Amino acid sequence: MKKKIILTLIGVVCALCCAFGLVACGNDPAPRPQYLLASETGEQPDHGEHNININITYGEKPDLTKYKLYLDYSNGDIKPLDFNDDKLQVKYSYMPFHADAETPIDKLPDEYFAGTYTIEYTYDTLTNFEQQARVYINVDQAGSGAFTVRPTKATWYKNETTPNVALTNPKNLTVTYVQNSDDTQWQTNDGNGNYALYYIKKAAYDAFTEAQKTDYEFIYNFYSADSVKTEHEIWQYYSGHPGFEPGEYMLFAMIDRTHNYWHVVSSAVQITVKDVFVGRTFTFQSMVLQDGDGNPVTDTGNEYVAMTESMNTSNQGKTVICKENGEVRGTVDFGNGAFDELTGDDVYKYRRHDTSIFYLINASDVAIAEGKLSGNTLTLKMELSTALYWVITFTC
Repeated sequence: MKKKIILTLIGVVCALCCAFGLVACGNDPAPRPQYLLASETGEQPDHGEHNININITYGEKPDLTKYKLYLDYSNGDIKPLDFNDDKLQVKYSYMPFHADAETPIDKLPDEYFAGTYTIEYTYDTLTNFEQQARVYINVDQAGSGAFTVRPTKATWYKNETTPNVALTNPKNLTVTYVQNSDDTQWQTNDGNGNYALYYIKKAAYDAFTEAQKTDYEFIYNFYSADSVKTEHEIWQYYSGHPGFEPGEYMLFAMIDRTHNYWHVVSSAVQITVKDVFVGRTFTFQSMVLQDGDGNPVTDTGNEYVAMTESMNTSNQGKTVICKENGEVRGTVDFGNGAFDELTGDDVYKYRRHDTSIFYLINASDVAIAEGKLSGNTLTLKMELSTALYWVITFTC
């Protein structure tokens, strides 16, 4: 009897164990995704690894094959996720360089501007921050670029104000100067920026290596060291300011920043500053006859009146040039033949007084006319008699 009871109890226990076992197997839920993970391609992600950083420089494109997505399941399994999975949602945003707010965008761009692009992945109902995967594409500003300075003219004269200079960016757009700007105002096409223009003696520039010519820090240090010297080789350039000494210089820009660039030195262009008079072409404009008080003389009975009118007509558009050898040449003709055709003692010469006055000298070394330069107008006053003068104007 005792033996029967024991066997019965064993049977009941076995039955209960089987029953509980069957219930447990039948109700155990399938593993479910809990987290969306991201990892670099070829690496197994760790639990809780949600973010990937891709670092590039402006002008480059990110390699979007560098990462994979995975699902972290409730049973501890981590399995790869196909980017084409129907339950995967994607959002994009862009935050400009140094800004603090993201702006939603529809898709990734063809051109990546400096700043941060974010790809945000969400899987099915996993919407909490911890359950999203993010890829951050960090775009650094470029330290080099084909910026170009474009002066309105590359040759001018000592007494002229310096010509205006435009700066164009690698997209051939003119860069508008801004002194200070918050990041929302920097144009993504680099159409504005903070920069300064410099001119340096050509001989000094030519002594730089090719690497030094585009090295922002090197040029900055060279300028700083030069500023305390007695004899200078480099100066900051301002358009519309008084001109500087004759010579050959190289003009370039140091771009502190635009939206996509930082500390860039532009290519340089050669500029030549010439003497006020030497080698400069002046074009005849008019000749008038005046008396000693500066009044026009129009009396047709005066032999000089008709002569003046004739020469005023015949010399229109003709030129006069002060040559380096001290001669005055050109196509004008004041009655003795065109200056270019004169030979021997008939050749006129000139003598400088200062940066705005010169004297026309004849074969006897006598000054027969005084020339005064004001801006781009040269006025030549030639005495005909004690009471009559020719006043001749040229422009350059």
